[in-house]
Amino acid sequence: MMSAPYQAFELAFEERDGYLYARITSKAITLERSEEYLSEVMRRCRELDCTRLMIERHIPQTLSNVEAYRLVTALTDIIPEGLRVAMVDANSNNRKRLEFGTRAARSQQVDAEIFSTVENAEKWLLRE
Repeated sequence: MMSAPYQAFELAFEERDGYLYARITSKAITLERSEEYLSEVMRRCRELDCTRLMIERHIPQTLSNVEAYRLVTALTDIIPEGLRVAMVDANSNNRKRLEFGTRAARSQQVDAEIFSTVENAEKWLLRE
């Protein structure tokens, strides 16, 4: 697994069979930090020409709905066409809050879902 140390967060990538896996770890999240790490994830996706992405979050909280909408809108131009994204967050409160961002992503033609486990996310991600 390749890992790049960042001041505000740690982002690690792993090329898995059929998809790109990214793990984000941070003590806190801001709109700017989200844009930074997701821009890096999208850049890596384009480099590898991947159409399936799993992001495992290890962040204690989420963005507000307004920030989540701004984030999705800001990233629309750099999200590879036809990308399927599985977000994994073990925290049920976070998953509820991430649902808004997922709906916003779907409105931008991104096939996105939220899961509590990597195993369930992988099943969904790799289905035809």
